[in-house]
Amino acid sequence: MRPLSLCLALAAVSCSSSGAAPAAPKGLVPTYAAIAAALAADDASGVPGLASELQREAKAMPDKPGLGKVAGAAAGLTADLTATRRAFKNVSDGMIEYMRAETSTQAGYELVHCPMAFEDKGALWVQATGKIANPYYGASMLRCGSKLAWDATLPSTATVQ
Repeated sequence: MRPLSLCLALAAVSCSSSGAAPAAPKGLVPTYAAIAAALAADDASGVPGLASELQREAKAMPDKPGLGKVAGAAAGLTADLTATRRAFKNVSDGMIEYMRAETSTQAGYELVHCPMAFEDKGALWVQATGKIANPYYGASMLRCGSKLAWDATLPSTATVQ
């Protein structure tokens, strides 16, 4: 085998998947953001595990604003994409309340509003900084939404049961 071919073969082997699952996010906000990203990708298969972690982390801080709502609503985050998107709205409301009160959690994250969610009543979410990735619509309207400042007056949104 020629040296260049050997180098390319070794590089391919070293870059191939080892079959290990990706590392789970660490912390309340990264776990929530991973759920948002999964919904934006139309893939709720890993959401139940993330939801358990989110619920555990929220329950560990019962005195923080919004986290009681997060812990309660996280129980509705399942592998069912439609049901999970509905529950995610309430989780998001709690996370936004928490993150607006705890400003140190905002770095690297953006607040986004989709006016079309839930029959044009609207919904908010938090995502990692970057292109809008709508968790309520996924691929069907992935970029639907407007970024808001953390201290902005929030628009009214749907009430979801």
